[in-house]
Parts: sequence; structure tokens; C-alpha cells
Amino acid sequence: PRATPVMTDAKLAAVVRGDIALGLDLLRVTASAENTMLSPYSIATALSMLYPGARGETAEEIADVLHLDVSDETLHEVRNAIDAALSAEAPTPPGDDSRVPFTIRPANSAWGQGGYPFNEDYLRVLAENYGAGLQVVDYVQDPEGSRQIINGWVEDATEDRIKDLIPEGAITVDTRLALVNAIWFYANWFEQFDPALTAPGTFTLLDGSEIQVPLMHATRRNAYAATDLFEAVKLPYAGDAAMVVLLPKQGSPAKLAGQLSPEDLEIAWSDYSLELTMPSFEFEAEVGLKKALQQLGMTAAFEEPFGDGADLTGITEIRELFVSDAFHKTFIALDEEGTEA
Repeated sequence: PRATPVMTDAKLAAVVRGDIALGLDLLRVTASAENTMLSPYSIATALSMLYPGARGETAEEIADVLHLDVSDETLHEVRNAIDAALSAEAPTPPGDDSRVPFTIRPANSAWGQGGYPFNEDYLRVLAENYGAGLQVVDYVQDPEGSRQIINGWVEDATEDRIKDLIPEGAITVDTRLALVNAIWFYANWFEQFDPALTAPGTFTLLDGSEIQVPLMHATRRNAYAATDLFEAVKLPYAGDAAMVVLLPKQGSPAKLAGQLSPEDLEIAWSDYSLELTMPSFEFEAEVGLKKALQQLGMTAAFEEPFGDGADLTGITEIRELFVSDAFHKTFIALDEEGTEA
């Protein structure tokens, strides 16, 4: 059964601040001329599921990447509390309100080799704090079938938006454990864009070239802020959520990410009358997290467990495990009605 965490605003803020810092770090090392999308919460949750199985330098590097400044117990309590809060059903809108309320559905899972000597304390942390009771598969006899089972779970958890998360060949007869987080998000805008005002318009790419895209238009009172680095708007959804859009004052989004700190995102909003122009769009992104995490200093976990290699003896007493790879896929669709991601 899930544990019941004792939560404080200070504990919550400390972990969330680390997630934001991780997201900015990852965006800095992964952003390119292509569209890039990351879910820092998803990545941080998966790393937090790995962390209690790590020891020594391996654990220290994971903690540094997560920007942890709380105890291990507090980290798992906060993850449990956030997961429970996000999983709670959104309130039913009034009868005459046709908007879909903010819905976010997180899910965690752990897929282990049947008969493998996993540490009971490690499995208890996953079950009590992440709702990830061990699901048994047979990597040794059927690695490809095991891969398909895990990918099928991800598809179900994301309404079929994320397919083939784990690529062919990534699961082998030597695999012993896969840790997975998935999130599905759907919400209508609090104030929707009028489709009649959407029209083709010019959008300038990073290289200076221009393309024609569908542009949504609205004139409304809205939360707005400007700093030396960016302009920002906060677009609320129908429910307890909002999209914050940052427009760099100069340079690329990747350059902006390299300049931002978590404190920069504690934005002081003011109410303005605005003319908004935004493209409607849909895209998918895939990020090789192994290389990115290594660039951020998490190296030992990915090295075979000899000498200074991985120490995951919190997962099993035999020092033979290491992280073979880390995969991340994202999807987003945004239009006049709202957002799915």
C-alpha cells in the first residue's frame, strides 16, 4: 500500500526547485535547431526511483543531477505527495460549462526479471512512494516480448501518444530491471481562442527563414511580465494549471535556457490588455537522456560495475547492475481549444 506522507510547503518547494533546475540543465545540453520538449518532472521521478538503489559515488552523482538538498526520506515523501495530488480527480465543471477540465495522469512502473534477488527494502520504497509494485517479466527467455509489454504499458498510460519508448535491441537477455514514468495531460484553455480568427501567417525560424503556419489571435486581459531576458504570458487552463510562454528578447530558446535560473521563473505577473498571436502546432520529440545525463555529471551509473563503475547494490546485493540506457519521448498538440501532452 502507498504510504501517507507528511507534507510541508518547504519540503515541496525544495524538491520542485530541484526539478526546475534539472529541466533547465537538460534543455541547455539537449536544445538544438529542432523542436525540443522535455518533462523535467517525468525524468526526475524516474531518477528518484533509481536513486534509493544507488550507493557511494553513484548515488552522489544522481543527487547532484537532481539538485537534491533534502533528505532521502523527504525526497520520496514529496514524490508520493505530488503524485497523489496530480492523480486526484479534477472537480466537475458546472452543467453549462463544456470545457474539459485540467487532467493530468502520472503513472510509474518497475519491470523486473522473475526470480532475480531484488532487495526488499528497495522494492518497498518503489511501492510505498511511487505506486510501482514490481511487475515480473522474463528478459532472459524473451527480451523482445518484454520490451513490447513495457512499451504497451506506456502507450496505455499516454492514450497511445508515446509509442515504442524503448527501441528495438535496447532490452537484452542481460536486462534485469526497467524503471518507467509516464504522464498524460489534457486541458481546455480557460478562455479559448476563436477559430474564426485563426489564419495563415508568417513564422520566423531560428535560421531567419520564414514559413507560413496557422496563427491563432486573441485580444484579452492577461497575465504578462517582462524581464531583461524575456517577455512572458501566463495562459490559464480550465482548472488548476496554466501554460507559461517565454519569448526571448534576443537569441534562441536554447540560449535563453542557458541563462535562466529557477529563480527567474518565479515571475512577478501583472494584468495587461494584450494582443496575442500564437501558432497552433503538434510535434513529437525524442531525447537521448544517457548522453545528456553524462554531460551533467551522472557518469558512474552508466559504467559497468568494476572499479569506479556503477554501485547499485541497493537494488541487489550482487554488484553487477548498471544503467544501460535512458530514453525520453514527448508529444504535444496545441490548438484553439487547449493542449494535449
